[in-house]
Amino acid sequence: MKRDKPHLARRRRSSQGSPRGFTLIETSMATVIIGVGVLAMVDAQSSFIVSNQWSSHAASATFLANEIREFTRNLPKHDPVTGISLGDDGSGNTIVLGWGVDTGEVIAEDFDDIDDFNGITFSYIG
Repeated sequence: MKRDKPHLARRRRSSQGSPRGFTLIETSMATVIIGVGVLAMVDAQSSFIVSNQWSSHAASATFLANEIREFTRNLPKHDPVTGISLGDDGSGNTIVLGWGVDTGEVIAEDFDDIDDFNGITFSYIG
């Protein structure tokens, strides 16, 4: 008797609905959505690291500038012994004599006036 009515058996299976679970498309879409979220978090983290490095450099620069300002606060503008004057470089050009680092001034503690700091580059290691 079951052989006589195969269409009824098919109808019963289709009326029961699809089996519960996830399809391959649903699973792949979930994987893509989670992957995009993870990539966004990684990109945000790298941006935060770059921003943090910039702020660290800015803080170091501010610290160094304050140290130089405090170091030069009580120094005279020009060397009190040699002074500053205008001279000729031999080819007809006027130059400033006594400006910049004087002879024998090698390290920052040797600088005795503000014009000794002209063209000097400082760096902070720490």
